[in-house]
Amino acid sequence: MLFIFDMDGTVLNSMPQLTEEAVKVMQKYFHVTEEEARRDYLMTTGKPFVEQLKQLFDENDVLGGEERRRDAVAEYELRHYELCPTFPLAPGLQEALDTLHAKSHHAALVTSTDYHMLENLPQLKPLKFDYISGTTPKQPKILQIMRVKSWWPESPVVYLGDSCADAHYAEVAKIPFHQVTCSTVASVVTELLKKAEEQKHFQKVAR
Repeated sequence: MLFIFDMDGTVLNSMPQLTEEAVKVMQKYFHVTEEEARRDYLMTTGKPFVEQLKQLFDENDVLGGEERRRDAVAEYELRHYELCPTFPLAPGLQEALDTLHAKSHHAALVTSTDYHMLENLPQLKPLKFDYISGTTPKQPKILQIMRVKSWWPESPVVYLGDSCADAHYAEVAKIPFHQVTCSTVASVVTELLKKAEEQKHFQKVAR
């Protein structure tokens, strides 16, 4: 089985801090209230920040012009880059992934985070993902998901993420989706592994 994981809010407990940074940036550049900024950020999370701002603020609007949006994205991404190495790993995920690999399953990490940021993240190295991918303007997240899926064509696939955007990507890619948080992802992986082993046993018995 192939397990595809989102990163922020799923593998890394990053959303509380990222939300606070996004709220500050949106208040500074788009003059919205703290309540509005928090609501809108959480409503659109799961996409690259630039895509969130495009969705929330019309680029032709006086307060949402291209230059203003570019500055806002640059400030947010700088803070994301600075904070990313400090985000704690989801509890129990290391052990769950060790079990996953021991049972000959595969794990891939596909995130909206810029791929340059992923190379030296200390939290990810012990997890031994079979594939790690960030996004680029020419390789959005949905294309990365489809690519990973194509590399293991014979394997059942599941996608684990925390946002409505993740659910949408899974629907487009025709992959079963499990909505998780950092506190639940390890237990969901463990339960899926248990079901996969039971299914394998039943298939052997049926033969």
